[in-house]
Amino acid sequence: MNISIIFRVLLFAVAAIGAFGGGSLSISHFHSGAACPMLGPLPACYLVFVSYALVLVSTLLPDNLFKVIFYTGWAPIFALAFIGALLHTFVGDTCPVDENGLPQCYLSLGLAVLMFIFSAIARRDNLLRHKN
Repeated sequence: MNISIIFRVLLFAVAAIGAFGGGSLSISHFHSGAACPMLGPLPACYLVFVSYALVLVSTLLPDNLFKVIFYTGWAPIFALAFIGALLHTFVGDTCPVDENGLPQCYLSLGLAVLMFIFSAIARRDNLLRHKN
């Protein structure tokens, strides 16, 4: 098994965790109307769920589509998590928290960083294999 496949599988697993978390939060927001911060008329968790789903799908696509779909999903995840983490740190109480009290924007930021690293390693390995 080559490194590219291993890191695509790891990327799939991390994106699945994020999609599950975003989906759970979206369902909670749908029922309560108060689980997620709003981005205009759209709950942020809806956008996060769709973005994680795009990253998840990207892992199953050929290399020529992988990069475009991956970054289309990854960019909103990273941006929302980064801004949310900053706001939560300096303003307070902007991100939903999990059952342990950990703000989910911190978790999402960690997942976004992991996904970026895994995708970079997978792409780099793939490029090196095709050069030789």
